[in-house]
Amino acid sequence: MVLVLASGGCVDFDEELRRSECVREPSTCTPPAPEAHPETGTDAGTDTPVADGPPIIEEVHQSATMANPGEDVTLRVKARMPREDPRSVPLVFMWFSPEGALNKQANTPHESQVTWTAPPCWFGGSIHVIVVSVMDGQGRTTDQEFLVTGPPTCAPR
Repeated sequence: MVLVLASGGCVDFDEELRRSECVREPSTCTPPAPEAHPETGTDAGTDTPVADGPPIIEEVHQSATMANPGEDVTLRVKARMPREDPRSVPLVFMWFSPEGALNKQANTPHESQVTWTAPPCWFGGSIHVIVVSVMDGQGRTTDQEFLVTGPPTCAPR
C-alpha cells in the first residue's frame, strides 16, 4: 500500500513497518546472502565473484561421443575455486564408471585427464555415463558427467 503525502514524497508502509521491526530486533533484518551462480561463479545480478563455494568447472573435453568395444575415449576437465585467487586451492579429481575401464589419470592442481576404454558390450544399454567429482579441501564437490554411446547391450545368458 502506498500513500502520497502532501509534501510530494511517497511512503511505502510495508517498508516502514519492516524498518521499525529492524529497530526493535536488528538480527531479523540481516540481508540474505546473494545467490550464487555455479556456472559463472558470480553473485546473482552482479559480476562480483562468490567469496566461497564449491569448485567451478571451467572446461571439459571429450575426444569422442561414440566408442566401439575396446576403443579409448579421452576425457579432461579443468576446474577452479570461486575465490579472489581461484588457483590458490588445489583440487582433488575422482573418476567413476560402472562399466568399461578407467585408465591411469593425469592430474595437475586444477586439471584432470583420464582415458576410458569401452567394454565389449554394456549391461545398462547403449549409453554410458562417466562422472568426475571435483573436490576442494573442505569436501565441497561439483560433478561433471560425460556421455558415450557404444556397443549394443550384452546378450542375455
